[in-house]
Amino acid sequence: MKSTYLLSDEERTKSTNALLTWLDIPNDPTIAQKLRDILNQSFPGCEPTYVSLKLNDVNANAELDDDRIPRFVVDILGVELLEGIHGKKLRGMMLDKIFQKNPNIIRRLHMKKINAEDWDDEEASNILNELKSKSWIPGGGWARHFVSTLGFPLKLAGISSEKLPEAKEEVQRRIDLKDLKPFQQNLSNQLLQTMLNRNGLENRAILQLPTGSGKTRTAAEAVIELWKQRTENTRWILWIAQTEELCEQAFQCYRQIWEEKGDEGTTLNMYRVWGGRSLPDPTEEGIIISGIDQLAEFILDEDDNDKDAYREDELSRLQNGLGIVLIDEAHHAYASSYNKVLRSLGMTRYPKDLEQPALIGLTATPFRTSEEETKSLLKKFGGKILWPNPKFEPNEGFDDSWRDWDFIKDLLRKQKILSKPIYHYLKTDSVFEMDQKETEDLRIKKLLGDKLMERIGNDKKRNIEVYREIKKWVDKGRTVLFFGANVNQAILMSKFLNENKIKSAVITSDTRYGTRQNYVKMFKDGQIQVLCNYQVLTTGFDAPKIDTIIIARPTGSRNLYEQMIGRGLRGPEFGGTEECDIVTVLDNILTHERKRIKLGHEEYEETEKEEIIPEEKEKIIEAQKMYQQEEYGRLPEPKIPVSDAIFTEEELYERFRVQTSGGIRFTKKHDTVLLIDADSSHYNDHVDEKRGVIIYVGTGEGDQTFDRGVGMFNTKIRDSQNSTLLYFHKPERNKIIFRFPVRYISHDFANEPDATGKIRRVIKFKLEIIRAKCPVCKKIASTETQVDELFGFREINGTERVQSWCKDCR
Repeated sequence: MKSTYLLSDEERTKSTNALLTWLDIPNDPTIAQKLRDILNQSFPGCEPTYVSLKLNDVNANAELDDDRIPRFVVDILGVELLEGIHGKKLRGMMLDKIFQKNPNIIRRLHMKKINAEDWDDEEASNILNELKSKSWIPGGGWARHFVSTLGFPLKLAGISSEKLPEAKEEVQRRIDLKDLKPFQQNLSNQLLQTMLNRNGLENRAILQLPTGSGKTRTAAEAVIELWKQRTENTRWILWIAQTEELCEQAFQCYRQIWEEKGDEGTTLNMYRVWGGRSLPDPTEEGIIISGIDQLAEFILDEDDNDKDAYREDELSRLQNGLGIVLIDEAHHAYASSYNKVLRSLGMTRYPKDLEQPALIGLTATPFRTSEEETKSLLKKFGGKILWPNPKFEPNEGFDDSWRDWDFIKDLLRKQKILSKPIYHYLKTDSVFEMDQKETEDLRIKKLLGDKLMERIGNDKKRNIEVYREIKKWVDKGRTVLFFGANVNQAILMSKFLNENKIKSAVITSDTRYGTRQNYVKMFKDGQIQVLCNYQVLTTGFDAPKIDTIIIARPTGSRNLYEQMIGRGLRGPEFGGTEECDIVTVLDNILTHERKRIKLGHEEYEETEKEEIIPEEKEKIIEAQKMYQQEEYGRLPEPKIPVSDAIFTEEELYERFRVQTSGGIRFTKKHDTVLLIDADSSHYNDHVDEKRGVIIYVGTGEGDQTFDRGVGMFNTKIRDSQNSTLLYFHKPERNKIIFRFPVRYISHDFANEPDATGKIRRVIKFKLEIIRAKCPVCKKIASTETQVDELFGFREINGTERVQSWCKDCR
């Protein structure tokens, strides 16, 4: 089937010839530069980047010949050649030239009956300006008339069928929807109970599931069930998402569930409130699905002098009858726009003991860059993260192991619900240095700046290597989703792939909604082999059969990196693939002081390192070697203290650079983990020096925030090969005594009373004391008897010391 959203070679040639004709390029040498200026305003540096790819030469600085610029413009802008700001400028340039050369064409465009020769200067000027200012509606009458009159392919008028979906739909019951998996049903039942509660302390929670494991479906099932048994007080349910893709994905999910499981003979009203649509009339009822930016538009800013009472109250009108607010990709809910919307809906920022709508968040990554932001985010959702719970049906096979993030991912992969990621790395030796402002922005906003991303996306050597990598996977017959560093790279990579007979399309934030949806459909159907994008398809993109992801977009956010790779992690049970190859381009990005920053993929790899094969680990190490011990990179491991060494809080922080709260202390700057037994704790560790065993007790919730640690602290503690675990005793405030280096043996969960008698969930680590460790065979002695038997002693300056090597290795 031919695509109506990609230009064929014949249509590209026809478009190029029309530009050549109407811009009179052969007779006007200034036009080529004007076309370059149009491109550079939207895609700076694209021409030299393309030339270097074309010539396979990183040192190529030549421009294209002027007579090739029109074709280059057509290839870059594609079906949107005549749309947007650049399209308006192009149309204006053509109209000016046409008016000079052949005014009768202007007459045909304007459809004026009077001959152009009879126009006076004023009338001619008015007609020309009128044509230049005409609104260009894709697929509209003027757009079709313009392209047909000037001999462009009709496709360049836009597709008239590209209308936004209807704002409101009535959904009736049908059949045939696969049952939820047991873990999904268990969580859906928990969500239903949470949402039915009107107490502000009990009706907030975050549903955390790995990307690809059906968060939307799990939540939507609970919402539909609640709607069926709702009271008259619940007339509205509001689902909030970040992007139009996420909104439409949720809309279709709710539609499908109601068509099978809705009350027979009953209609469910569903409202699309994105893409400029308005809120439904407050007298109606149903499920509203909206983008966060659209909702924020309904609220009058406090400093807005134009006080429009209707607009000011527009969103707040939903307060009457609002039952539930659900926030997809809830890790974004820390942003001020969400606080603004919740306030307008009459919901307090943090839950209190009062009646108000339920608030549910959905995310695979509920943790922010800083611990303070994470605590604030979790507090907004009542501090509750939902896991499969044996107290809810179905309960078979669910225990506290399901609180362990690594356990969940491993099990869902074994059940083929998630695909198995296979990590690869492209080492390019690229090094990029930020200026002072970019460095400050990174420290304050935790984001890599646009100018930096532009330099990365336009780097010639890097682009050549990235193209070769894409082609390598395409030649294997793979379906590739490509994340570009910036708009230029995404567009140019797609153009160059098409030039080399590899079907590709590109999606950016400027790509129209209908075009975007059709590119995604073509990608799913196999009509496009490589889908390039920038800053769009990190969430809300549903193409389960992706088997290869190539990430050339560096990010300082672990969350964003995890969202990108998550696009390919849907397993066979959910229509996806057994495995997904994930290729990450390795970069070194330096601060203004030439200190290396840690990128999102590196933070992610710290918890996934056992899944990365040795050959790929070597690439990572080699790429980082030059800047490995700088401020944002890995610091040298601190020396292990001597036994019974005493520290103050300040001295402990100075030596180990760890956080200053919690029983488990850890820093991302090295692999040392401190486990501190404080006498002030409600729990006591069990230390058996004779057997060389410690049972270290942590609450796993609240004061030690261990729910976050399930994915990070827990991994560090269990990684006995790479992590150094140090056990301390804290007998009093600001006095901390080092006892032993230890290693992880096992852990389990339990519910038991603390010193006050309150039943709380705890996690118990079984640790082995390390009194001696052989550097050759890694043999460990945990008791004095083992030290004597395995290592022996020697006398140095009158002091008896344990031998460094074991007896066998000596």
